[in-house]
Amino acid sequence: SATASTSSTLAKLLLWHLQKPLESNDILIHQADFISNTLLIDGFGYLQSGAPIPIDKSKIVSDWHNALKLGYDVHELKYPTWLLNLLRDDLGMEFSPLPQVVLQPGVSAGKVCESVAAKLGLDPQCQVVAGTTDSIAAFVASGAQQLGQAVSSLGSTLAIKALKDSSRGIYSHRLSRDDLWLVGGASNVGCAILRQEGFSNEELVQCSAKIDPSTDSGTQFYPLLRPGERFPVSDPFKQPVLTPRPEDRSQYLHCILEGIARVEAAGYAALEDLGATPITEVFTAGGGSKNDMWTAMRARILQRNTSRAANVDAAFGCARLGVW
Repeated sequence: SATASTSSTLAKLLLWHLQKPLESNDILIHQADFISNTLLIDGFGYLQSGAPIPIDKSKIVSDWHNALKLGYDVHELKYPTWLLNLLRDDLGMEFSPLPQVVLQPGVSAGKVCESVAAKLGLDPQCQVVAGTTDSIAAFVASGAQQLGQAVSSLGSTLAIKALKDSSRGIYSHRLSRDDLWLVGGASNVGCAILRQEGFSNEELVQCSAKIDPSTDSGTQFYPLLRPGERFPVSDPFKQPVLTPRPEDRSQYLHCILEGIARVEAAGYAALEDLGATPITEVFTAGGGSKNDMWTAMRARILQRNTSRAANVDAAFGCARLGVW
């Protein structure tokens, strides 16, 4: 699971405790938690005579998405017994360093505290809502909110996320209490290969204008920068495929972009095989979303409605989360 990963929040918490045992007033919070609780709790995040101001730990809030890799069970909406036993029995903690109030992203965590409202000029009735992660906020910003809708991010690497109706079969983030989940994966292929192959922005525009997105290149490129793939197949030895290489630069670009699109299609097929709701529509984010020809090519290969997302700014997604 995501919690068992060596890079998970829980793994980091355990490492910190082994290096320097945590004390009873210590509590783990995420970056989003720090901002939320600074707005909610008078004196949170501030020092008084060089020492932290005492805070009631039971009032500190987090959210489903940030707490997932800490071990929070988003099905049962509580920390699992195995985790509590690990902290108490195996590590000897007589206290919990975990945030105890874990809320659904977007629901109210309370009003902004009076001191912060006065300092920042906020309405005292302003509500602070539970947060999320930056990648999920970007998904929310895209406008996708129906089952089967997905977002492909075409940056240096390819990342995909889709809405589904249960957590069955694959690591998922829970979005709401009415069984709406977000599932995804990330490949090592992506637009970084274009720079490696010497395509400038101007050349990309010129070459793209010469490509017919309705035609197949006849090649099976797998445009990795270097050996190794993580999704839709996990293969640390998978080799890049950039042959047979056409002499014409436009044809070469056609092969590369088509190869990335085929990996994207394989990614969505893998998600569906693992229990995701069938994909019906794909919104596109990242630098690659600006290429209309590529969008048309991807629509042909994905065989789904494909368009550029109206907005994928994480800050906009956070604002939208409150009314999502």
